[in-house]
Amino acid sequence: MLFLIRHNINHKYSIKTFNNQGLDFTKAVIIIDKAFISEKNVYIEQEEYEELSTKNLL
Repeated sequence: MLFLIRHNINHKYSIKTFNNQGLDFTKAVIIIDKAFISEKNVYIEQEEYEELSTKNLL
């Protein structure tokens, strides 16, 4: 599953971090074909990571 970290989120289908930033569930994508899954690391800002890691995501 892929979730985008976006700015200017103005709806309730998200997990907010700062201001109107956060994970946007309206843009979620389920990837089934492993050909589209990369081994590369993804980097987000430390502050954003810390804020998301404190939230109960389930």
